Amino acid sequence: EAEAAAAKADERVAEAFLDKRRFPVVPLKLPQQDNGWDCGVYVLRYAFELLAELHAGRLRCSQRNVDARFKAYDFHKWFVQRDIDRMRTEIRDLIDAICRERDALHLAAAHHKAAVRRAADDTRPCAAAAADDVVAGASSSDPPL
Repeated sequence: EAEAAAAKADERVAEAFLDKRRFPVVPLKLPQQDNGWDCGVYVLRYAFELLAELHAGRLRCSQRNVDARFKAYDFHKWFVQRDIDRMRTEIRDLIDAICRERDALHLAAAHHKAAVRRAADDTRPCAAAAADDVVAGASSSDPPL
């Protein structure tokens, strides 16, 4: 029953977003990728440019602009392939830096854990340490043979 209610809620949300009166689909002339691997970088760049333009007040999402299909704006000149190449490199460098930082943190944690273990071993009572040595066959109190 809960699954059916969740499915109905999902359906209502989908219908709301597909309602062209509430969320019109406006085809725009945007820069297009010319390869099969940059789609994600293009989506990120579109979002970056859109938010930058909205924030700067250079782009208005008014009903009039939607009705005019944003003809007053030249989205095609937002960026060129060279910008995408640079963004892809920046993303790769950022991922590499995050991985290096993560690896350094893991290494530091491992060193800290080992140091704590050594410190705990050094604080054992002398009798316990001697008993461990005897069990291991390395007691210094045994007379030489």
